[in-house]
Amino acid sequence: MKKLNVLYVAILSVICAPTYASLAGKKIGVDPGHGGCDPGAVNSTYSVRESDANLSTALSLKKYLEADSANVAITRTTDTRFDSIPCPTSDLTKRANFFNSEQVNYTISVHHNASSSSSPNYTVVEVQDYGNGSTDCDATSGKLAYAVVNRLKQSTGLSTGSGCSGKPGVHAQNLAILRETGMPAILTEVSFVSNNTEAQKLQKTDYLNSNGWAIYAGLADFLGQTPISIAGNSGVSRAKSLKLLLDKFGISSANAGFNSYRFGESITIPSDVNSSTSYYDYIVTGYNKGIVSGNSGSFSPDRAVNLAEFLTMIVRAIPIPLNNPSYAEYPYGQGDWYYSYAKAAYNAGIIGNSNYDFFGALDEASMNALLNSAYEYFMGSKSGISIYAKWTQQYADIDVYLYDPVSGNNTEIQYDSNYTVTNMSALTRTNGIVYYGKPSTSWGGNLDYDSYGGNGQQPWSGLGEERITVDSLMLRRPGKYSIIFCHYDWGKNPASATVEWWGIKAGRNINIGGQNFFTPIEKGKCRYTGTLSTN
Repeated sequence: MKKLNVLYVAILSVICAPTYASLAGKKIGVDPGHGGCDPGAVNSTYSVRESDANLSTALSLKKYLEADSANVAITRTTDTRFDSIPCPTSDLTKRANFFNSEQVNYTISVHHNASSSSSPNYTVVEVQDYGNGSTDCDATSGKLAYAVVNRLKQSTGLSTGSGCSGKPGVHAQNLAILRETGMPAILTEVSFVSNNTEAQKLQKTDYLNSNGWAIYAGLADFLGQTPISIAGNSGVSRAKSLKLLLDKFGISSANAGFNSYRFGESITIPSDVNSSTSYYDYIVTGYNKGIVSGNSGSFSPDRAVNLAEFLTMIVRAIPIPLNNPSYAEYPYGQGDWYYSYAKAAYNAGIIGNSNYDFFGALDEASMNALLNSAYEYFMGSKSGISIYAKWTQQYADIDVYLYDPVSGNNTEIQYDSNYTVTNMSALTRTNGIVYYGKPSTSWGGNLDYDSYGGNGQQPWSGLGEERITVDSLMLRRPGKYSIIFCHYDWGKNPASATVEWWGIKAGRNINIGGQNFFTPIEKGKCRYTGTLSTN
């Protein structure tokens, strides 16, 4: 318990820690393009106006700049033109003069692009083109633009067009807001309003917020500073937290791209993750192995991870069974989405009996303390027994089951001379099949990697992997559990598959002789492969 009290203090220290000020002393000009009677580009199909997207993104940018102690001069904060200048009179010169009079260090004008076709959609940042072969591509503005566009690539998930001076995504144009300002200035064209898919994303507050943060983060990168997290507090990003977790448990981060299926359901690939995203391999592995699932098609890789999210990742990665009826109640957070994960972590000794701030950002020290406790559980006597299975046949879908006859009203497993189970339907109608399916099923832990054999491009020699865990509390009740492998028939899979499987406890192979077993299974059949004894 003393160790857990130390963890509690560590987490509290994160909650109370002040935000550092990397941009203190800087004054930034922010210009949300268009406004009022000038809506800019309009997508009439989805009623999206560029001026609205510009303003929301710019206000997000302003929020993060000020959270990082920068001063901000902004040309508008509502749907108006600058200085109430009526249409069609241009207000661009007055915007530029405003920043000159405010003596800002840098000017960032926020815009979105458009095309006569609905197809184009990429991100770009503009710098000044003086019309005589001279541009700001190699100047301070060009370097700032390059840092910003690299962040926008991550937040939007979009590619960039060709760039100038070897800087993809940096373009040069002769624009008033760039030409008439007396300091380094850039104009962002975040994405294309005219693209219908993009227009729908531009209606989402989280997406606009992440793009505003990306522009801020690009400025911080350019200045050689570490940006504050997207949550507005210092902490470890969701992407990096996956790296720390996977590395701790020795889970390979090699990948061949997102799989199509997990737990028998299609995977929604996050729209804000691409191959240039930091820790991309770890994010892909996290999705493919069911450790993370994202939210509404996004992952938010740069946002600081909170305790609720990180505990969920840990419980899924080990895995720790959920909802064991023998678990002690965790007295906080009942009814919240993360509660079953917190309860599992509490019973595993990873967190103590305290009312933590589950939505406060975690720093790396607190995260490592949690991981050390989780690793001690994983390698110790409380970790229960895991059964791993993998197979090499592409498109094979293998499901692993444990059957407990006591919970199954003493219904006995029946099988023929080849150990093919002949009463599987009867077994599944009882309460004896206690470990199968998704991680939340019953009170077993489960990992199903590429349930349908998927794209056949997994990083190791096999093509499918599954793991189930008998938790420590269940092991305390002596008994024998039948191990059953089923080769699900979904049409495309091979006539038979050979499953390599083994048991593991406290990091060690517990098969007799320490050798892995190999069991062939015909399509559409279930095979009794052995008995797990907890006597």
